Amino acid sequence: MKSLCLSAVLILILASCEKMTRAVLMPNRCQTCEVINDLDQEVLATFDGCGADFVDVEDDATICAFSWVKSTSNPYISVVCHTWKDEDEDE
Repeated sequence: MKSLCLSAVLILILASCEKMTRAVLMPNRCQTCEVINDLDQEVLATFDGCGADFVDVEDDATICAFSWVKSTSNPYISVVCHTWKDEDEDE
């Protein structure tokens, strides 16, 4: 029972501290998201981050896309994300 409670607390801490967990476990994991107008393929905004900043990149891009849809009444806005491993931080 004691180990079950300890495991539950550890999972709760890791889940609630996602930014810190990613910074420690995956410091060189990066993501770039672009908000794109599908009608003319214009890139409206770009969001990127590595390590701890990787957590909010897709959410920020999605919020931006929603704002574009709402302000322009153009439903043809999409978010495209790419994830990669940054080799420079290993050196």
